[in-house]
Amino acid sequence: MPVSNAPPIQRVVTGGRNGRPYRSSEVPGREFPTYEQAKAAEAQVQRERAEQAQRERPPVNFQFQPPTGPVPTLANPLSTALHQYPAHFGPVLTTGGQVHQNQVGSVMEGGSAFVTEPGKTAFSGQNTYAVIMTNGPDDNRQVFSPTGQSTSLSSLPGTSPFAFHKQNVFMQGRPPEGVTLPPGRKTGHAEALAVHSQGFEKAVEKNATDLNNMASMLGIDTERVIPDDPTEDDMEYLSSVMGMPSVTTDIVENRASCGKFGESGFPGGCNQEMANTVGKFGGLLDQHLPSSFSFLAQNTGLASFGVSTAGSYAHQGNPLIITNAGGRVSPHNPISWTTSQPRHMGEELQAYIARSDPQNHVHDHDHDDEKEGGMDEEEDGSHLSEEDSEQ
Repeated sequence: MPVSNAPPIQRVVTGGRNGRPYRSSEVPGREFPTYEQAKAAEAQVQRERAEQAQRERPPVNFQFQPPTGPVPTLANPLSTALHQYPAHFGPVLTTGGQVHQNQVGSVMEGGSAFVTEPGKTAFSGQNTYAVIMTNGPDDNRQVFSPTGQSTSLSSLPGTSPFAFHKQNVFMQGRPPEGVTLPPGRKTGHAEALAVHSQGFEKAVEKNATDLNNMASMLGIDTERVIPDDPTEDDMEYLSSVMGMPSVTTDIVENRASCGKFGESGFPGGCNQEMANTVGKFGGLLDQHLPSSFSFLAQNTGLASFGVSTAGSYAHQGNPLIITNAGGRVSPHNPISWTTSQPRHMGEELQAYIARSDPQNHVHDHDHDDEKEGGMDEEEDGSHLSEEDSEQ
């Protein structure tokens, strides 16, 4: 993986050599005579931002599921697919720590053949990463590169995970070839780069192609328009459409999307940008399907856009914005590079997923006594998740 052009999630204090002043990437433009003063100023900024971020995340009622064994049951089929190829999807399974080439090679058969510098960092959990993944009939999953090249998961065994990272994994920073950011933005977080890529457009086109092909196989007329007062025949048609296998496009990321205090360059942060992408997904689908059929597909869940995350983030937004827009929010299990096994999801990630469901939200009058509560483990300024130190 190349070195990120954007500031890492974990901020650092530098300087102090040969009498030079200390600086913190968290407090740009200021200099400090001592390391302690620089750290104190940094901690103050981080506390203020954490408090702002906490206000953006309303409390939720949910039943925390603590670790019950050494290896968890994987959260869902997407998580299962990722953990079939942990070397290839390592960046989006990693929420903290430096991961070396030999660690990546150790989780795949014959992986050592691809390791050229065992101690070299392959990727770092201090950055944000994302991949674009589609799913279609028969659980046919495809990954799309920034330029729109597709790779089937079934073709991954025996291939170089490092070549796969370079081609398909988005990393925060300057946009790679195939990504066009909106005017005025020079860098982006990983998921923002993904949704502004040619790969995202090709992914939605793949969804449309799958639907067209399946409709043709089942004899379903995609040009048919359902009237306001549908007949019994119309209802049978709707039943047939709803019985088709669904298609999805997901942005799979290692960190939950930031909110409006995450310095993403977009008002409302990447969380709002993912919510806006629901409409973009629909607009792209309209380009490849008859309008009436596209409308049915989007409003019945036959075609949908979603985001999946392996870890929480100190400046994450409120995922309810995404689900209210019609998108999906789901988790996938992170990986432990110590055991090479999936990890249980932390409490803050479980809360994040619960927050995406409006039924779990606590009304203001129910939590007045909670507003002055302390910061959780992830909001201590480290920007790392609660289990990151494990790595």
